Amino acid sequence: MMHELTLRGCAPEPLAAYLKALGVFRLVSEQADTNARARWDGDDFVLTSRLDRAMLIAFFLEQYRPTPIITPWNGGSGFFSKDSKAGIDSITGTSDARFDAYNAAIAEAKAILSELRLTEKPDSKEDKQILLEMLRSRLSDDALEWLDAVAVVTDDGAEYPPLLGTGGNDGRLDFGNNHMQRIADMLISPSRNTKNLLAGSLFGGSITGLNAAGTTGQFFPGRAGGANAGPGFDGRVQINAWDYVLMMEGALLFAAAATRRYETIIGGSLSFPFCVRSSAVGYGSAAFKDATDTRSSELWLPLWNASSSLREIRSMFGEGRARLSGRNAVTGSDFARAVARLGVDRGIREFSRHAFLVRNGLSYFAVPIGRWPVEHRKHTELLDRIDAWLVSFRAKARKDAPASITRALTAIDRSILEMCRSDDPVSVQEFLLAVADAETALARSRRFTTEAAITPLQRLGSEWVSNADDQSLEFELAASLASLDLRTKIAPVHTVGNRTEWRFDNSHVDWDALDLIDGCIALLDLALRPCRRDDEAQRNQQRAQRNLWKTASLAAIEAFIDGRLDDARIRALVRALSLCHVDALPDAEPSVGIQPPVLFAMLGFGIRPAAMHLDAVLPRGMTDEKRERALAPRNATTILRRAASGDAVAASSAVTRTLRAIGLPSFVDEIYEPEMRTRRCAAAVLFPIARGEAIRLAESIVKTGSTLRSTTTMEVSA
Repeated sequence: MMHELTLRGCAPEPLAAYLKALGVFRLVSEQADTNARARWDGDDFVLTSRLDRAMLIAFFLEQYRPTPIITPWNGGSGFFSKDSKAGIDSITGTSDARFDAYNAAIAEAKAILSELRLTEKPDSKEDKQILLEMLRSRLSDDALEWLDAVAVVTDDGAEYPPLLGTGGNDGRLDFGNNHMQRIADMLISPSRNTKNLLAGSLFGGSITGLNAAGTTGQFFPGRAGGANAGPGFDGRVQINAWDYVLMMEGALLFAAAATRRYETIIGGSLSFPFCVRSSAVGYGSAAFKDATDTRSSELWLPLWNASSSLREIRSMFGEGRARLSGRNAVTGSDFARAVARLGVDRGIREFSRHAFLVRNGLSYFAVPIGRWPVEHRKHTELLDRIDAWLVSFRAKARKDAPASITRALTAIDRSILEMCRSDDPVSVQEFLLAVADAETALARSRRFTTEAAITPLQRLGSEWVSNADDQSLEFELAASLASLDLRTKIAPVHTVGNRTEWRFDNSHVDWDALDLIDGCIALLDLALRPCRRDDEAQRNQQRAQRNLWKTASLAAIEAFIDGRLDDARIRALVRALSLCHVDALPDAEPSVGIQPPVLFAMLGFGIRPAAMHLDAVLPRGMTDEKRERALAPRNATTILRRAASGDAVAASSAVTRTLRAIGLPSFVDEIYEPEMRTRRCAAAVLFPIARGEAIRLAESIVKTGSTLRSTTTMEVSA
C-alpha cells in the first residue's frame, strides 16, 4: 500500500528546506522503498511511498544509514590535532552497523593522510589536489557521492561548487565535522526530544528544544543569528539538528562534473546543476558587487509537479543545464531567458532562484530572490537575434569598465528579466531604452570602448518596434521620428555598407543632453544645413526616403503642442527606437475634428515644404522649375530661429512673405501664440504627417480657389 505524505517542513525556500526535501526523498528511495516518488504541490513537498507517517519517522530513527560526509583536506574537519573531535570520535566509537560505511571512509582518509605525512591541512593547492585524487581513487562508492558534490579536479586544479562553499566549508564552519556532530546528537547519543525534532523537521509545526550550539551556515540565513535576527539587537543561533543532517544528504544530488567547453580555449570548466553566474538584478538588495564577486553565483532550483522517481530526478539534476541560442546559460538573466523560452525540462513547472551573496560582513548566504514559472514569453525570442552582442558586451563590461557602463549592463539585465516575466510591450521598450543608454555610455567612454573593442549594436529589425508598441501617443510620435533614420544624427555612429560603426566626432546632435523641444529644433536645423549648401544629392535622398516614414496623426501632434504628453518619455523612446528599422505604416484615416494650431501648419510649409506636401496645393499652371523652387525651403533657417525663440509673429510673417513670393497668398499675415506654444509648434514640424492631412492643413491657410475662409478666420481669432 502506498501512502502520500505532505512534508510541510520541506519547502522551496530557504535553501536548507529545499535540500532537506531532496535528502528525505533520496534516502527513502535508496534505503527504504525503491518505488518511492515525489512531487511539489505549491510550496509543499509530497512524498509517495510504502511508508506512512509513523513508519517514516521510525525509518530515520532506526534504519537510516548516514552517508559518509568527510572533509580531510580542511582545517577543522576533525582529522587534525587542533580540531574538535566530538563528532568523529562518536562515530568511530560506535558499534552500530549503520555507521560501518562512515567508519570505513574515516579509516581510509586517516590512512591516506598518514601516507602523505599530513598532520595539518594541506597548505598548497598542489598538496590538496594530490589528497583529493588519492581519496577519489580509494574511497568507497558511498563516500565518493559526497566527494563528487563537494570538489572536482579539472585541468586547472581543484574546483569547488558554490553550493558547498570552498570545498565543504563556509569560512570556519566545516560541513563534514558539523554533520558528524549533528549525527552523533540525533542517532548515537539521542535525547528524549530527538523524535519530536525529527517530526517537526519533516512535517512542520512548532518545535521546542532547538540547538543553540550548531549552525546551518549559508543554507538558512534566518537562523544564522547575529544582528536583527531576533526581537532585540542581536539574535542567537537556533537550529534543528535534523534539518542540518537531511540538508547535507540532499546536497549530494548536486554532483558537479568537469566538462570541456568547446566554444572556448579553456581546457576544462566546472559544471554544476542549475548553477550560473550571478546577475545582480531582480531583487531588492541587489548591488553590482554581487555580480562581480568571484564566489557570487545563482542556483535555479527546479520545482516539478509530476510525481517522479529518484532515477528521473537524478537524470534531471545530472543534466541540470538550460540552453538558449545554441549555448548554455551562463548568467542569471540567461537562465531567465531559457525558462521563458522553455529551454529546460518540460516537467518543471517553476524555479526557485537563490543567490550566494556576501552579507553581514564577509559571510555568504544563500538568499532566495524570486520564483520563475516556466511559461513561454514571446518577447524573449527577440533577444536570440542579438545574443552574440549581449554576450560580448557583458564580458567586456565587467573588466575595469567605467561605472556608467556597469550601470548600463545592470539595466540591460534588469530589463531582460522583465521581458522574461511579462508580455507587456513596455518591457520591450525598457530593454531598448537600456541598450540605448549603454550605447550612450560607451560613446562617452571612448578610450575604454576603443581599447575593449566594443562595437555598437547593429540595426535591429522592425519586429522590435511592433512588439514594443503600447498604442500610446508618446510611442506613436517617437516611432514617427525614429522612422526618419535618426540614429546617425543623434548618436556617434555611421553606416559602412550594412554595418554600424563608431564615428566619434561632432557631426551629430547631442540628443541626450537636450530636452525634446530643443532636440527636435536642433534636428530641423541640422536637416537645413545641406540645403544651405545646395546639396542636391542630399535633397534627392530625403525625397526618396519620404515614402518610408511612419506618419504621426494630427491628434498626437495636437496633444504634443498642447503639452498633454510626456516629453521625457518621447525623447527617450526616440533614442531607443532609433536602434531599429521602423516600417512605414499605411496612413490612418484623416483626423476628424482635430485641428492643430494654424501656426504649426504655417511653420511646416515654411521650414519643410516638401515634407508637408506643399506640391499638392501649388497652382496647376506652374512650370517644373517654379515648382522645384517652391518646394525648396526659402528663408527656412530664419523662420526656424524666430520660432525657436518663441516669436510667433516674426516667424508667421516670414512664412507669409515666402508663400506670397511663390504665388500663394496666405489668409493670415501674423499669428500670435505664447512663447512656449510657439516653440512646440516649431518642434512639431519634425513629425512626418500623411499627405491627406498635410493637404487639409494647407487648404486652411493657403488661398486655393474656394477655401474655407470663415473657418480659418474663426480658428485664428480663437
